[in-house]
Amino acid sequence: MRTAKVIDQYKIGDHVKILKKKYSDNYESYHGILVGFDDFKSKPTLIVAYLDYNELKFEYINDDCKTEVCIANEHDTFIDGNNILERMQNDYLKKIAEAEEMQRKLTYFREKFGHLIGGKKSE
Repeated sequence: MRTAKVIDQYKIGDHVKILKKKYSDNYESYHGILVGFDDFKSKPTLIVAYLDYNELKFEYINDDCKTEVCIANEHDTFIDGNNILERMQNDYLKKIAEAEEMQRKLTYFREKFGHLIGGKKSE
């Protein structure tokens, strides 16, 4: 975005922290970035992109949710973006390898056992 919309003390692109209720009375804090603001008349909503381990998630924060948000302070240690991209890329490559392995097993099963369950042998 070339310009950032200011919402009270927040603006799009701010580094923030969110406090999410996990279960029972347990809460967990995550680093994130404010990526959007939906200016709904009845429920204005902040949109925060954050990382939960290697998974990119989005949290929609308004008066009805249990998640809190605050501006991250300068003493917070932020996650190295290059490190995160590398980990996400590695996870992606692992998933592709898993899918390829499953495809090989499926092909093998069809070729060797498909005729036992009413299917034809693959060619």
